[in-house]
Amino acid sequence: MDILNEISIPKNKIKIKTIIKYAIQSRCLIWIIALISKIFVNEHDSSASLILSDKQQNYSYLDHLVIKLFGVFIRWDSFFFYHIAENGYVYEQETAFFPFLPYMMRFLSNSILYPLQYILNYKSVLLISGVLIVNVSFVLATITLYKLGIKIFKDEKFSRIAAICYCLTPSGMFSTAVYTESLFAFLTFYGMEKMVDKKYFQAALVWMLTTLTRSNAITYVGFFGYEMLKSSEFKKIINNTYHIIVNKTINSKLDTINIKRLLKSIGKFVVYSCIVISSLVFYQFSCYKKFCLDIKNENGDFIRPWCENKLPLLYSFVQIEYWNCGFLRYYTFNNIPNFFLAIPMIIVSSWGILSYCKYDWKRIVTLGLIESNEKKKNAYSKTYYSNYLLPHIILWAFLLLYCCTSMHIQVITRFFSSVPTLYWFIAWLIYNHDESLIKDKKHLNNKNWGYIILYYFIFYGIIGVVLFTAFYPPA
Repeated sequence: MDILNEISIPKNKIKIKTIIKYAIQSRCLIWIIALISKIFVNEHDSSASLILSDKQQNYSYLDHLVIKLFGVFIRWDSFFFYHIAENGYVYEQETAFFPFLPYMMRFLSNSILYPLQYILNYKSVLLISGVLIVNVSFVLATITLYKLGIKIFKDEKFSRIAAICYCLTPSGMFSTAVYTESLFAFLTFYGMEKMVDKKYFQAALVWMLTTLTRSNAITYVGFFGYEMLKSSEFKKIINNTYHIIVNKTINSKLDTINIKRLLKSIGKFVVYSCIVISSLVFYQFSCYKKFCLDIKNENGDFIRPWCENKLPLLYSFVQIEYWNCGFLRYYTFNNIPNFFLAIPMIIVSSWGILSYCKYDWKRIVTLGLIESNEKKKNAYSKTYYSNYLLPHIILWAFLLLYCCTSMHIQVITRFFSSVPTLYWFIAWLIYNHDESLIKDKKHLNNKNWGYIILYYFIFYGIIGVVLFTAFYPPA
């Protein structure tokens, strides 16, 4: 496979168009496998043909061609995004699916792709717009991950390997179908790139859109919190506290805190965090207005029970009521097979997190805010074990804990498709097996676990395409 061969080819410079080529090739391959699967594997459900058809209108030959070519990308949760794009939020349970993707589909269909409505049914145009947005987002996400890696690690080959690993993500079908995975990944990586550039306001604006795509983007406010802790005045507070705890004395050596600078750092954190969360607040308020304020019984009382809560959050209610999401709710006997599906990703993620922690436990305990006297200087500390990755590792650990306790566990594979540390860890495993980078051959692994994980990615990804196309889980 060309993509895997590219990993082992040493180059000093690779152009963006090569990364684009591999991203497009991987999407085309998934599309071809999906079309072949549709021919040879009987569909378990006919919902796709029902939602894409309209008995009140005559479909042209072109409409049928579009549905045959791209209808494989409308399965499972895609129904909700497609229905929202066409009709808006009609049913309460649809609010679990955030509006940025479906409203982008509607906007694109009614603007740039509007001329297509003269030769195609509106449903067909919506389908094209959804597939186009998702797959362009995947290509942009691949490019952005590559650029992000170069800016952080200053290592083109390492960044290239990570970008190729993203192209081989096991949730490949979900990154190609009308799902939020690709759009969310692109916005996530792009915001992270802005953070590296220290353009915090722009990062906040990007992540505001990310939060309008999926709710877990609110965790990105942690990056602004970490930047606040790294500011000069907070570092003084932390160093002073550490000095008092270690030396158990208070003396004149303690640094003086500039209150004005301290408040400025806190103010920036609050402002950036509010920007990120604002879209979620606005969305929840619009849901409250639609399903509470605009719909009441004859006595003027709320119809739905969640409307009467002190904090009427529809999203939390819907996740529990319709999807049975919540702390340990998924731990039932019937769901045991789904845990087996999630085990490989849980193992890889746990391995990556613990590997980073074991490299320097003091950095973990002190959040990297206390300078270590013994600095480890080797090739690894400039790649996966970089100090810059600490907040990313903390985010990865938090998401892993959340997935294992409060979500449908089988979705962890696609949920982690937007976690860059996953691809950086696999890239490091491949790097760790590169003899040209290791002077001490004692540290050379006998097995290249990076490649083994990639082969698992490919195997799981292909099986996933076939199952997804035929309406079989996991989804």
